[in-house]
Amino acid sequence: PPANSSADLSLTVTATATEANGGDSASTVLTHTVIVVGDADAAVIPDTLAATGTEDAAAGGGFPSGSIALDLSEITLGADQDGSEKLSVVISDLPEGARLWMPEEAGQGLIYSGGGRWAVDGDHLADLRILPKGDFSGTFDLDLKVVVTEADGDKWSADRNYTVTVDPDPDAPALHIEAHGLEDQASGIPLDLSTAVGDTDGSESITAITVSGLPDGVVLNGALSGPDADGNYQIDPGDTSGLPLT
Repeated sequence: PPANSSADLSLTVTATATEANGGDSASTVLTHTVIVVGDADAAVIPDTLAATGTEDAAAGGGFPSGSIALDLSEITLGADQDGSEKLSVVISDLPEGARLWMPEEAGQGLIYSGGGRWAVDGDHLADLRILPKGDFSGTFDLDLKVVVTEADGDKWSADRNYTVTVDPDPDAPALHIEAHGLEDQASGIPLDLSTAVGDTDGSESITAITVSGLPDGVVLNGALSGPDADGNYQIDPGDTSGLPLT
């Protein structure tokens, strides 16, 4: 049969018998179908499967915020290109809080198949994105099973890892200022600062606090340093209460 073809073959066989005396002959004709069973070929899979994105990236291009493209389009069918084979990718082992996304126009391109597994249709391997848990940064691996299915049911599959790296992007911290006191108060007016990181996964911390713009003649006491040439004071993030303004 032709290479990579699982199409059945039809052939005709004619058997003829001839008399030695006189040369009379008779024939029998039979038609037979040769059934060719499909054998799924191996898919072409890149040596490295990986994606990189930024923590809580802004939405754009119709994609949801925080999403990272999982381009699987470099996974392709192998030598058999006659249309008898179908490619799909099954994804599992998503980290807690993460979810997969595909645009609505992809239809049934992404289907949940149970047990924490998602099936991606081979026609939509370039449309897939993942949304990590909010404020997450770091690296995680997804489990991929690449499956090639012949029209008559034979399957080939291979397991691979897909590494996703989420680069950190610090959130703006919360800041509260309180300062009030009496005119000519000998101890000065206490300045109280309170801060909180926006990212609560433990990957961020307050590393610097700067106080600036004080009027001439006003001094901030208890600062780590200052004032500098621009009038800036640097505050210890661990010591932000009761700093006297005199």
